[in-house]
Amino acid sequence: PPAAAKLLPAYDADQKRRAAKNEHRRDDLQEILLLRVYLAHLAGEHAEVLRLAREETGWNFADLGEAFARGQNPASEKPLAYMLAVALAETGEKEPAARLLEALLMVQRGYDPAFELYVQLTGEKALPLFEKIAEVDRYEERPLIWKARVLLDAGQVEPAEAAVRAAIAIDPSDGEQPRGDRMRAYAVLRDISEKQDKTDDVKFLGNVVKAIRLSEDADRFYAAGMNRRAIDMYREALGFFSDAYCIQSRLAIQLAEAGEMDDAMIHYQKAYELMPDSFGRVESHCFGCERAFAGERQQSVAEKVFRNFIATKPDKPQVHYLMGYLLAETEREKEALPHYQKAVELDPLYLNAWAKMAALENDVALDAALRQDIALNLVKLDPLRSHSSPDLEKVLDLPRLWQALDTSRAAVAKLAIPEKLFAMTATAAAPQPESASSSQTRGQPSFAETVARHPFVRKLGEIGARLHAR
Repeated sequence: PPAAAKLLPAYDADQKRRAAKNEHRRDDLQEILLLRVYLAHLAGEHAEVLRLAREETGWNFADLGEAFARGQNPASEKPLAYMLAVALAETGEKEPAARLLEALLMVQRGYDPAFELYVQLTGEKALPLFEKIAEVDRYEERPLIWKARVLLDAGQVEPAEAAVRAAIAIDPSDGEQPRGDRMRAYAVLRDISEKQDKTDDVKFLGNVVKAIRLSEDADRFYAAGMNRRAIDMYREALGFFSDAYCIQSRLAIQLAEAGEMDDAMIHYQKAYELMPDSFGRVESHCFGCERAFAGERQQSVAEKVFRNFIATKPDKPQVHYLMGYLLAETEREKEALPHYQKAVELDPLYLNAWAKMAALENDVALDAALRQDIALNLVKLDPLRSHSSPDLEKVLDLPRLWQALDTSRAAVAKLAIPEKLFAMTATAAAPQPESASSSQTRGQPSFAETVARHPFVRKLGEIGARLHAR
């Protein structure tokens, strides 16, 4: 914050100079305002954050609810809705702050800072929102993690444990979260174990979290080019929790880059052995882990490990998924398909296996019925389409497509955001030039638009138009 405060005068002077020379295009103004809001937010100047939103005219929308309706979530380094909510809360406007956070969480369902502030403002009243988000988006673990935190704070220890374990099952690796937020579920589970006087579990889970935080620090040293320091830190982290596949794989990758291949292969093999228990129905690779299968020697070891799992644990869907994943990564897509099919046979809710099958379409001649089933299952499992992108234009069974889209529409409606959320007062009062609207983007296609874009429906329209012309 002190550094941000020092930047503000220089930043404002530069913007005045640019404005005097007419160097700003209309479409640039919102980005400039967003950055200015972010600097004020960092500096703790909450009244200035609100003034910029309410009194400046460079916004491309008259109300933040309007932006959300367009499928936009204005952000600089942090979402605008979050920075406004912080400013409102800090200036005593807690109810409007909570409404902003509710809207943001329905759009950005994995954003921990918004969950944390919302819990601070609402306490146990946060539970209905978290439960609604978890119901609609079954593959987002954050609502369950924060539900567990609220329940634990309310003294409901057993329901809290059930919620956090359900969160862990979704994505045990939690790799998409930024530094400081990964494996948050294990920190909550540690606190639950402490309430239950499970001393051994408290120590174990504390070491899990400690290992992850240390590895995140190691990531920063690696990114700065201090590879040897990073390697030493990864080793230290594994001393606290050796069963972290993500740390094993990152250490292996960096040892391989350092030319220490024999040592690297020990950690590659350990990472592959840990993967089946580290993957949920969705998995998110942590920093660097996406390169875990790079190299012929690594691929050979991984295939041996996964085939052994298939022989010894044939009923575990993750082992079939991982075999398919490896085969697809090594350009053996046709061989990958039956493994993905086996994974969804064992677990029809395995979203990533369905998504990986869909991704094979460009390389494997998928049966039309299978291709259709894949797309419709993806819509059914992920109605908000926030974890997958099914190709609905090739679905020939229009009644089933209609039903799937109707389910999707109902899910979207449950997370509807008010059109009037936070007024950008000066912008709303000012005439809006054409350029402000020309740069607007749309969100997910509507129910009617999706059906109207279907090739069969378009062709019917063309035939109808020709008949009408006669």
